[in-house]
Parts: sequence; structure tokens; C-alpha cells
Amino acid sequence: MRNIYDLKREIQDLKNVRDVIATLERISASYIPALRSHLEILEEYAEGNRRIFRKLGAKQTDVQEDDDISQSLVVVFSTDHGLVGGLNSRLIERVVEHVRDNPKDHVIVFGEKGKDLMRISGIHPAAIFSALTDKPSIDELREFFDQFFSTSDIAYRRVTVLAPRFVSVLEQSVEPSVVWPVYSDHNGGVEAGHSGTVEEQPNEESYAFVDPSGKRVAEFLIARMVRLTMYEKALGAKLSEHAARMTAMADAGKSAGKIVSNLEHQYFKARQYTITKRLSEVFSAKQSLKLDL
Repeated sequence: MRNIYDLKREIQDLKNVRDVIATLERISASYIPALRSHLEILEEYAEGNRRIFRKLGAKQTDVQEDDDISQSLVVVFSTDHGLVGGLNSRLIERVVEHVRDNPKDHVIVFGEKGKDLMRISGIHPAAIFSALTDKPSIDELREFFDQFFSTSDIAYRRVTVLAPRFVSVLEQSVEPSVVWPVYSDHNGGVEAGHSGTVEEQPNEESYAFVDPSGKRVAEFLIARMVRLTMYEKALGAKLSEHAARMTAMADAGKSAGKIVSNLEHQYFKARQYTITKRLSEVFSAKQSLKLDL
């Protein structure tokens, strides 16, 4: 049977760990409401921008006619830190699948965990950026935008984001999302969030006298719209990270509590055994004294 002093010390250490776990859970939980509200507003705003772009009647093939553009860009949003369950592992699994099917794609990763897991999987990102802060702003993506979207043109035939998508606090899915071209999702259908109904297109001849033309306005909106959609995906990834960490810490706290309860049971059992043993020794000594007398 284990020493009661060792058990007591181990119990106290585990209680301290449980307190740290509970703190991490509360910290992540505190970010979720604000991020969720911000994301809902941003999704409506981003969809409004995409709807305006569609109503301009400008096709992407009309806006960008450069046949030399053949490369596609894949942007991966992971985390800098762990303790998020299997979120990063599931994300990198999807990245590996995508790269296997599209080996020529240009891969960029945000977050140290994603970088490490990708290199273990044999994928070498073309560029690496730090993960966003707990309450990210679009300015945190400025370095990335300046490097890859410095002009009004999109220098890639397709831009895909691979990032966790927030479904609920208990569920985060990992799905590829095509942010350019605007009309297509990863299944080749309409862009995610779009109802799929065909919108009435304006009669271009009726607006021929308008300056600037719809095409020129669309050209002006392209990079800004892609940046906004990219920020939308980054915000969803950060919300998913906090939700995954909160859930993981809640599960870890329950496991730690079970271990503490088991150790406390062992401690009280060992303590009872020690007390009983000492009482037996006292009674035996007293009985021996009586016999000697």
C-alpha cells in the first residue's frame, strides 16, 4: 500500500492542475459570446458584399482574363498552442488530402501547430504566419494581404481556405472553402452561405451610360471582398479554437476529478490502515505489559 504522505502530495498536485484546467476553460468560454456575435455580423456583411458583386453582373472570367494564371492558393488557419483536442490533427488530415489531390497548389499556414504537423506529414509551406490573437482584428492579416493581395488583382486562379468551421460549442468541422472565385464552393456549386437561387441579373445595355461601369466596380471590389471573406474564415477558426479548447479542458477537468477521487479513496484507505495498525501496536504493547506484571 502506498505511503499516505506521497498520496497526499499527489492529490494536492492534481488539484492544482485541475484548478489550472478550470481557469483555461473559463478563459476560452469568456471569448466565445463576443466572437460569436462578431462572426454573425461579419457573415451578414460579407454575404452582402458578395451579393453586390453578383448583382454587378460581372463574371470572374470577364474580370480576370489572364490565361497565365494557373496556380491556386491554399490558406490554412491552425493554432499556435495545443490543448484543443484533435482540432489541429483533423485540420492537417484535410490539408494532406487536398495537397495529395492538388500537388501544385501554393500552401500558406497560420499557426505553429499547423506548421509542425504539416512538416511531419511531408508538406513544406511556402509561407508561415503566426496565429491570430484571441480577439483578432482584420489588421492582423495585413502582412499576409500585403504579401499576397497587394493589388486589386487576384494573382491566383483559385483561393481556398482550410480552417475549422464553428458549428456549435461542442462541434467544429473542418471543411475547405473556396473564397475565389466567388460563385463556387468546394463542391463546385454556389458559394457557401448563398441560397443557390439564381438572382436576376441587370440588363447591361440599360446601364451602359453609367460610369464607372459594373465591370470596373467589380474590379475595384475583388481584392477587398476576398480579404473580407478571408477574415471571416479566420474569425470562425479562432472561435472554433476557443470552443474546442473549452470542451477539451472540460473533459480534462472531469478526468482529473475522477483521478483525484480515486486517490482520495486510496488515501483514506491507507490512513485507516495506518491508524488501525498503530492502535493494534498500542493494544499489543499494553497487553504485553499486563502479562509481564
